[in-house]
Amino acid sequence: MTPDELRLVKQLLAPWVERVEISQATMKEIASLTETKKTIAESYVQSRKLPDILTRAEATQYLGISKMTIIRWERLGKIKSIKIAGEKLVRYKLADVEALLFTIDED
Repeated sequence: MTPDELRLVKQLLAPWVERVEISQATMKEIASLTETKKTIAESYVQSRKLPDILTRAEATQYLGISKMTIIRWERLGKIKSIKIAGEKLVRYKLADVEALLFTIDED
């Protein structure tokens, strides 16, 4: 984790540190988990060698969510889909799916 990312984590946790007195060790564990999540996602992409455009099934598998969840997220505007042949064939840009991966915990 870069110093800027660590600084951001500290800023985000500052109100909680004052209220519940989160220790420095706990903050480092949280930063480590964030880094681990990023590393796992990057290695998964490299190992699968995913194309730039994913099917709905590939996107849901990559995100670990159901088909209905991604459809709901489309309707909410969390992810943009590419419609092919009307409404039947749907694709997603890999970059959009990856960006969404890091916002799942925030919901």
